[in-house]
Amino acid sequence: MQRHTHPQHQTRQKRAGLAPLELVLSLPLLLMLMALMIIIGTAGAWKIRTDANSRQAVFRAMWPRSGANDAKPFNYFPPSAQLGWDSTSPSPLASDPYADYVVVRGPVVTAPLTGSILEVILPTLDITDGLRTGTASINHELPLWPRLGRRNNFVRDTQIFAGNQWQHNQMGFDNNARRIPVTYAYSLDRYAPDAAANMLDAAAALTDPGRNPHREPLFVLDRDEELRTWHGDPYTPYSQDRYDWLSVYPPVSLGCDFDLQSRTDALIDRIEAVPQQLAQMFLRMYREQLAALDAMDPPPPNADQLRADLQAKIDNLSEFISNLP
Repeated sequence: MQRHTHPQHQTRQKRAGLAPLELVLSLPLLLMLMALMIIIGTAGAWKIRTDANSRQAVFRAMWPRSGANDAKPFNYFPPSAQLGWDSTSPSPLASDPYADYVVVRGPVVTAPLTGSILEVILPTLDITDGLRTGTASINHELPLWPRLGRRNNFVRDTQIFAGNQWQHNQMGFDNNARRIPVTYAYSLDRYAPDAAANMLDAAAALTDPGRNPHREPLFVLDRDEELRTWHGDPYTPYSQDRYDWLSVYPPVSLGCDFDLQSRTDALIDRIEAVPQQLAQMFLRMYREQLAALDAMDPPPPNADQLRADLQAKIDNLSEFISNLP
């Protein structure tokens, strides 16, 4: 009896054992596809991280920070990555879009007599000067398949308004300084030329030795060599951030006031108090010198003469102070 084989059964017998061979042949392709998926996914992650760190670069340098004390994000950006920032140049804005807003620039100020308009210094509050660009870049090896000869090399930049905060320290003056000179184009020689000329002439009359014969005698008010030698404090000009207690120049009060007479009277009172303040300063120094002389062991050979001279100075100053009005 003759057996007949079904055609489908014959096909299965011919392909028997080919599955492992097909797996071996397709496995490199599958591994390559998996590696490409990982490479592409990692590249996307590095792109996002580079963009985020370009923002981090400019924010960490926002005034008053400089970025020097802010390290790169830990475990987020590779050590080889670079962060930086710079002013946006050229600016994407041709001009400040808020330059004509009254709420930003303030009202128009007009002189009541001449009708001259007090111009605003536009660059002071110009937002285009505050644009900063943060940059971030990486050049990182691929996580797989290094023989491709490719790297994750990305550069991103982000523009952020992070420059001008318009705070008094950033603008270079303290709380007692007037804002008008930096916000308005106020020039005295333009609006009041006669007053400007008189002011410059008065300033020259005070500072020019040829016109002011009393200039050098006034040095005792803040440059007396004996006082500064004893106290060990070198002369420095008076400034807002350092009070020079060895200076007895009468200060002029800051601020604006229509009552000029009260300010003049106050300044005259401070001038009249200068002799007593200066005498008290010398009296204190001579008393300190006398106490230091009495504390010397052994005393100097001419201690009696020095003591008598100091005591005479103390007595003269005490009598001078008692006779002041």
